[in-house]
Amino acid sequence: MALDVIVARLQNIQPFNIYAVNPDGSVVPWYEVTGAQLIPDLIVQESNLLEQVQIISARVMHWGRLVAQAKRVWQIEERIYRRWRDKFFLDAIKVSESDGKKKPTDKQIEAEYRNSPEYVVLYSNTERAEEAYNACLAVLDGFKMKKEALRIAAYRRQEDGASILSL
Repeated sequence: MALDVIVARLQNIQPFNIYAVNPDGSVVPWYEVTGAQLIPDLIVQESNLLEQVQIISARVMHWGRLVAQAKRVWQIEERIYRRWRDKFFLDAIKVSESDGKKKPTDKQIEAEYRNSPEYVVLYSNTERAEEAYNACLAVLDGFKMKKEALRIAAYRRQEDGASILSL
């Protein structure tokens, strides 16, 4: 498969949002990342190796920070979901006790909360945050691989005076 075909596929990947954490702990959309904006930065271009070598560490640092931020957002969303779920469980038990009814089983409560509209929203937010974290991590890995490829290219060019990226 030619590189151009792979690049075309990557440029058409679904965009994902990076979220920011407000001082109050809530999360808000920050900016959207698309394959089309990432691919040019991830491809090693022999024509300007020096320029790429000069900026690759900054790219790795930038995406490392975004990975950390995405992980934090995921943890916040997970915490919000768990807090809601645990409160749902406690409320279901309290209601049954106050009505003198038999305590519902965990499976009964789980079936009830999974049918709740809040569950859909909160669980979707958690999944979205996890997906953004994994996407950021994949981009960071891509920049780390590019950094290694650039290191090897610069070393070989220095040693041999020849381009190493061409076959």
